[in-house]
Amino acid sequence: LGVTGSKFDPKVIYDPLNDRFVMIYLSGFTWETSNIIVCFSKTSDPTAEWNLYSLPGNPLVNETWSDYPVVGISGKDLYIGINTFSNGSSNNSGFGESCLWQVGLKQGYLGFDLVTKYYHDILPSGKAIFNITPMKEGAGPGAENMFLLSNRNTDLQNDTLFLMEVTGRVTNPDAELIVREVIA
Repeated sequence: LGVTGSKFDPKVIYDPLNDRFVMIYLSGFTWETSNIIVCFSKTSDPTAEWNLYSLPGNPLVNETWSDYPVVGISGKDLYIGINTFSNGSSNNSGFGESCLWQVGLKQGYLGFDLVTKYYHDILPSGKAIFNITPMKEGAGPGAENMFLLSNRNTDLQNDTLFLMEVTGRVTNPDAELIVREVIA
């Protein structure tokens, strides 16, 4: 993939519907070098071959880089929640916003070009949330929609929780992210 930055924050998830594995990790600590590496196992054997992809860690070209990945899968799509930061950030200083990638599983397993959607500017009441976390279904993935949770843990005066739902597959042009305040 030609990734030259440092590699960190690996995450692996098993997809029981497709009997495959998905792995992601981040590369690069600056907006110029930030990438999200997404890997799909070609078979049920995680020691066999994988299809590898690189998503931009700064898709908005706004001088932020991606950190703190969280992954989940629905019946059809992969979800990657990330937080963005400006260069030189430490201990959550320079926090920009939390964003969400929605990625088609089928394309990744087959080695085709990925179908993706990037959700950003998720600002309930005009304020950024932190750490978008996909929720796992109790019996395993199966639905097309995905539920996610978040809060504003960088704001010590705020204890609001947010329930989010992505309505539809990444291939559905009408899919959207709906945000609801749960506890305020």
